[in-house]
Amino acid sequence: MDYESPTTSGLKIDLKNYIIELVCINCSRFKKLSSRFWKSSKYWENKYKREIKGYYNLKLSLENKFDLEDAFISNVLIDIIKKQIIKSLSAKKTIIRIVKLLNQEVENKKNKYENMVSNSKPINNKPEYMNNNTKYVDSENKNKINILKRIEKNG
Repeated sequence: MDYESPTTSGLKIDLKNYIIELVCINCSRFKKLSSRFWKSSKYWENKYKREIKGYYNLKLSLENKFDLEDAFISNVLIDIIKKQIIKSLSAKKTIIRIVKLLNQEVENKKNKYENMVSNSKPINNKPEYMNNNTKYVDSENKNKINILKRIEKNG
């Protein structure tokens, strides 16, 4: 699944690079990052490389429980990084926190969805007044062919 780069317009990137860009944006919240910022200075180049290693550590931590290729899981992970203002993926404490939050969020959204499905009523396309006040009326096959046959038969 490709994402639009938040810093470089028109650039399509994968989940790994999208998450790393979000982490870098969180680091410089008050200063806008330039396009292709990871090549602009030595600091961002080294930071980007550290975050790639951190992303793979996060992926290893999630490997047994979650599939990051799943759109639902990846969207929840992106929301966590945005809302919690995660500034680095290289610390083990941060990875543990992300895994814990991901477990909670997935469980919450799953329960919310199950409640929504269980509380929903069956779809009824008929208006309420039609359910109680209707009778079956035989149309006596008044289509054109049957009318012509009846005329021929009756003379």
